[in-house]
Amino acid sequence: MDASVAEMLRTHRFLFQEISAGNAVLFCGAGVSQARYPTWSQLVERLAAGAGLPADDCDYLDLPQWYVEARGRQALEQALVHIFDAPAEPTPLLRLLARFPWDVIFTTNYDQLLEKALYEQGRQVDVVV
Repeated sequence: MDASVAEMLRTHRFLFQEISAGNAVLFCGAGVSQARYPTWSQLVERLAAGAGLPADDCDYLDLPQWYVEARGRQALEQALVHIFDAPAEPTPLLRLLARFPWDVIFTTNYDQLLEKALYEQGRQVDVVV
């Protein structure tokens, strides 16, 4: 067996043991939901296009405010509801991660797909915002 493959297998075994023993914390970024919802940059670019605003060379934190100034707060809320109201299922990766016995999970995601995957596994979830 190749030395790099053997090292990878040792690492996988170690991680599985530590996760199973409750000695690991899962941190999920936006990539785990990306197949279902837009990333922050994709969301802001979509909003910019919808309001006829330039998305190039601007601060993405300013663009939602410009949207409100151009089209009004209600239009922004409607645009967000339209984007996020579509039903979505957890990605295969989320479903896989939900099968591990994590005691603590941190996520930067604004969706609830991770929670949904955990509920599907019969897990109790306490969300702290």
